[in-house]
Amino acid sequence: MTIYIIALLSIFSTQAYASETAALKLELTVAQTLSNNVLGSIVQSFKSSRNDLSVKEFVVSSASINPIDSVTYGYIPSANTCDVTQTASYYRTSLSATQFNPCLVADFPNKYAIQLRFRESYADGSTLSTNTSGKYLLFIAYNVNGEAISAVQTGATKAANAAIAYFVCFNPQIITSQFGIGATSDNVNQGIRVGGNIGSTTAVTQLSSEDSVYGGIASCLLSNSSNITG
Repeated sequence: MTIYIIALLSIFSTQAYASETAALKLELTVAQTLSNNVLGSIVQSFKSSRNDLSVKEFVVSSASINPIDSVTYGYIPSANTCDVTQTASYYRTSLSATQFNPCLVADFPNKYAIQLRFRESYADGSTLSTNTSGKYLLFIAYNVNGEAISAVQTGATKAANAAIAYFVCFNPQIITSQFGIGATSDNVNQGIRVGGNIGSTTAVTQLSSEDSVYGGIASCLLSNSSNITG
């Protein structure tokens, strides 16, 4: 898998960015390849580390074409204070790769999740497209019973929570629970979801690679991908 990713990134690095749309599709396609690997690897490691409550960083490729800044995973803390008076740049610069953005995860305490944060610019200084730059995706883990896996368990849920069956993506425009219904910006995606506020898989940003069996970025592009329950 690692060799495949490096080869793919090498091919993409030779392509020119013809337009904002072309850049966006390239960024999302590369991110899809990387995230598929991340989700699969974390599913496997969870089987032996499901009782580990620490939050960790998953190190992704350092290739120059990689649009992902950091991958954070583990159980979301039980208390998350979203400071709505701060700016989005404050959270991008103050949080380490082993910290969830509290505004992004405030509605999912104790849930097992993967937070993917996009870069604002590449190593060569070129910026990412508007619809990915500095944005977040959150993948919530679900068990075989279709329930979000939580650090808070009962006897009935421990067996089901022994393995991750799939992830559901949270790709918000605005975290209205924290910033209010009328808000137009926040500390997360600033009113524009990753990939843009699109509602069809036939949109121009549709990826050329499929989600993994556990989920992926392609499903995040639909406007209903933020409807997470449990």
